[in-house]
Amino acid sequence: NSIGQTCLLEWLDSVVVRQSISNFASDWRDGSALCSLVRAFAPSSLPPVSALEDNTPLVRAQSAMKVATETLGVQPLLSPRELINPEGNQIAILAYLTQFRFIGKQTAQSADLAVIGPGVTGALAGEGTSFSIQGSDIFEKDFAITITSPDGRVVDFDEITSPSGDCSYQYTPTIPGTYTVDVRCAGEHLKGAPYSVTHVDSAKVASCSVTGKGLNRACVGEPTEFLIDCSSMG
Repeated sequence: NSIGQTCLLEWLDSVVVRQSISNFASDWRDGSALCSLVRAFAPSSLPPVSALEDNTPLVRAQSAMKVATETLGVQPLLSPRELINPEGNQIAILAYLTQFRFIGKQTAQSADLAVIGPGVTGALAGEGTSFSIQGSDIFEKDFAITITSPDGRVVDFDEITSPSGDCSYQYTPTIPGTYTVDVRCAGEHLKGAPYSVTHVDSAKVASCSVTGKGLNRACVGEPTEFLIDCSSMG
């Protein structure tokens, strides 16, 4: 592969959710990846990929290419049948997909989204923590979450949706240190991502102390003080 092909594959892999993209052949044969790619630019134009699972690869490819042409202006350099054909022309698929790299977002999907919670600000190692994504039309958007531990391992997480429309993600930092929490929507980082999150040793936190008259009583309008001693944390 050329550098350009490698860069395009890396970009496609970051945009297409719930599927790894590493080539211009088999990864596109069932039409699902193209549906996900189109939804990244026009989220309301197609149902979520999970809702299209009962359709045939040809129907998925036809639906996605139709929206890509009519909504995004992507020229149909090949037919849906050619896309799903195991003997299809990879160069034609590459040329077709390259067009997506240079079109603007139909909507600024990540503009109104916020990530909050101790899971992206810091908590105690060995205890469960979480963060949530808040914003409009959460369930119409495709998110890619990756959590990496200080030693480079990928950390598992659970996705929980609430009746209020928020998406929460729960995970357990098993060792102290700085974790990386990467949150993307349609391939784009949400504001502030990736987050560097330090989870501290709970035993060391327990050894800290807080003293001072500011913890007991004070006079309104007059300064007071208290002291947090974290010297035992090193």
